[in-house]
Amino acid sequence: DTFTGADSGPLDGVVENRFERSHPNPFRGQTSLSFAIVHSGLVKLRIYDIGGRLVTTLVDDPVEAGRHTVHWDGRTASGRRAASGIYFARFTAGSFHQVRRITLLR
Repeated sequence: DTFTGADSGPLDGVVENRFERSHPNPFRGQTSLSFAIVHSGLVKLRIYDIGGRLVTTLVDDPVEAGRHTVHWDGRTASGRRAASGIYFARFTAGSFHQVRRITLLR
């Protein structure tokens, strides 16, 4: 998935950068990853497998300040269905970094 189809919202109430837990988790078809950033800037959101290998990049673009949601359909960068297992979503906005664990069930 790409950031192009993401939902976004206003800055209202955003006082710190946040990367929320994915929902649903575990998931079968699609999961949503939400984040909020105080300042516009480059955002990276990448999915890695348990071995640390990059599976796909969901966001690698300048993003406006505010709340945003990105959806991952459990596919790799090449469009193949990722295997069942544990994955890690790594979020970076400026100097803010956070990692969340995601479980994909097939």
